[in-house]
Formats: sequence, structure tokens, C-alpha cells
Amino acid sequence: SAGGRAAAAASGAAEIVVSGCGNESINGTYRRDGERDGVPCYRHAAASWTIERDTDRSAGEAVSEWCICDDYGFESHCFVKAAGDLPPAAGWACSPAVCTGHPPSLSGAVAAAAGEAAAA
Repeated sequence: SAGGRAAAAASGAAEIVVSGCGNESINGTYRRDGERDGVPCYRHAAASWTIERDTDRSAGEAVSEWCICDDYGFESHCFVKAAGDLPPAAGWACSPAVCTGHPPSLSGAVAAAAGEAAAA
């Protein structure tokens, strides 16, 4: 259930698997790595890639985006606009300047895609 996934994420035991990215080094298992922007963030088990949510409040309206970056760096290699507490499974795009090829999909401790029933 979504509540179960949120509880798993909160416990720190959550893992995310990134697959299908044109930059193959981004693919792999990510483990909970504390919190950023008030939600869980994740670090690749065997590389410096990280997954985090950033929220820009400068325009008076909060705009959130989940990003895959090199060690929480400023430049997003892959990104998706989403404000949820967990990164979405689908809808990701690659930044053409730094990540070529197919965008990734995520599984594990992720938010269900729109119209998709949450796993039990």
C-alpha cells in the first residue's frame, strides 16, 4: 500500500532501482541517504549518483522537481516535475547536455504512476 511504502521510506530501509537510462552508470540500486527538502533522498550503492527532490519557492508558488544528480550537485542529469514525498516511477526526462539516450524508470520505494493502482 502507499502507506506501507511511506512507512518503509520513513524507516530508512527503502531502496529504489533505476533502470533503462541511456547513461548506464545511473542505473542500479539506490539506498536511503537521509533527508533533503523534507523528504527522503537516496544514494547509488556503487556510484556517486543521488536522487533528491528540490523545491523552488522563489516565484511565490512552490515548484518541485525530483532529480538524479552527481553527489547532490546542482546539475540534474535526469529530472521529473513532481511534488510527492517519494520519487515517481515514470515521467522522467534526461538533460540533453549531460545525459543522452533513454530516460530512466524507477521501481521500489517510489510513488505509483498516475492511474496505476498502488501495490499491496
